[in-house]
Amino acid sequence: MENEMKEVRMETNLVPDYRTIYQQCMKTNIRKIIRWLDTRLMSFLFLLEFVAYLNRINIGHVKMSRITDDIQVSSSEFDWAVSIFYLAYMIFVIPNIILLRISGPTLYLSVSMILWGTITLGIAFVKNATQLIVVRFLLGMTEAGFFPGIVIYLSFWYRKQEQIFRIAIFFSAAAMAGGIGSIMAYGISKIDGLCGLNDWQWIFLLEGLPIIPLGIITFLFLDSVPETVQWLNSVEKNLFLNYLRDDDNVSHIESMPYKRFSLIQLRHTFTNWQLYLYTLITTGISAIIKTFANYLPSLIQDMQLSKLEYHILTIPPYILAFISCLVVGYSSSHRKEHCVHLVLCLLVALVSFILMITMSEQMKVARYIGSCFAASGSFAALPIILSWLTNNVNGHTKRAMSVGFAMFLAQIGGIVAPQHYHVNDRPIYRRGHIISSVVIAITLLLVFTLRYFLARENNRRENLTHDMYEIEAAIEEPCDQHPGIRYVL
Repeated sequence: MENEMKEVRMETNLVPDYRTIYQQCMKTNIRKIIRWLDTRLMSFLFLLEFVAYLNRINIGHVKMSRITDDIQVSSSEFDWAVSIFYLAYMIFVIPNIILLRISGPTLYLSVSMILWGTITLGIAFVKNATQLIVVRFLLGMTEAGFFPGIVIYLSFWYRKQEQIFRIAIFFSAAAMAGGIGSIMAYGISKIDGLCGLNDWQWIFLLEGLPIIPLGIITFLFLDSVPETVQWLNSVEKNLFLNYLRDDDNVSHIESMPYKRFSLIQLRHTFTNWQLYLYTLITTGISAIIKTFANYLPSLIQDMQLSKLEYHILTIPPYILAFISCLVVGYSSSHRKEHCVHLVLCLLVALVSFILMITMSEQMKVARYIGSCFAASGSFAALPIILSWLTNNVNGHTKRAMSVGFAMFLAQIGGIVAPQHYHVNDRPIYRRGHIISSVVIAITLLLVFTLRYFLARENNRRENLTHDMYEIEAAIEEPCDQHPGIRYVL
């Protein structure tokens, strides 16, 4: 009898060990799947954003060539050709997001890339200012859903905590493209006159042509949602799906089919006060990034360097921005925190712009160094606010429309940036720096406001009575308004 009791005790003591071993095996398998996902998905999305951002900024590179003389474009007309892209982007981003929700991410991304790749090729053959402005408008219309579409797409494949670093990796491709694109433009300028085409025409052709086959590969290579993935076996797929669903108790909220467009969630989107704070913060950060992209070429031109030196000096600010995106994104993901990281990024940018306001005309190197830090702060801030938004907005339709609306207003910066860094303010651009500083200061205030109200709402939900909890939980498709959800700070 005593021997039997000892055996029972031994078996009982072994149960926790078996459970621990099982959990460790599951974690090992999940880590393996995430590594596969990062290798397969993130590397490809990084390439897509790199090519897309090159396509977005090549209009700035061709300004250094003879395009203004070849097609008789004035300085103000060229500035409007830059701005009109963002106006079209602003108008069509929400319709594009609706198309993405209905058709699915893979089909939408593939078709849109083929379209704006074709339009980019067409820019190489414009003959006057009107044609340039019209084609740039069409480019903004077809490209409007790409960036927000990828942000939404990543929310299908990663847990909330994991999304921060992945969005940072994705957006860091834009910073890398900003640096490498200038050198590519310089290299392409060496084939000026080849086949009777000018260097600016070759820039549009060579940077637009790869987008079309990449659009086709996107359709063949990417899976729309984890449920349709082909590169995992059934056991791995079920393990991965359960891992995603077991993320802060959101499985019962997001169990609806991903292609279903929910009118209820659409209504919840625009009655949610948080959306407008997220959107204003995103708009402020995006405005600074677009302002920087417009200011940097003028700053380097004023340094009176050779063409090669000009292109080389465009690289360091973007490389620093690339590193900042990855470092800040990793830290935010590791610490499960958004607000402090976002504030630090904005403070770096704010101090940089304030210092540039005080610098004299002769302090060209100091202003250049200041622009490097302004780039690092502003670029690193955007992935943090976007991941904060996707982390705290649940429901596929509500999240998609929230990201779309945030990117809708964010294009205001692209429209006004070419206007308030005017050529008449050269070489210091003090007025533009003052405007940028004010925008960052307001954005910082909005960040603190958002954090305060999110924390207060979490506290309110913690102290709900049982009856109030049941009433709020009974709302149809409550998404993140479900009282069991706690907002990430």
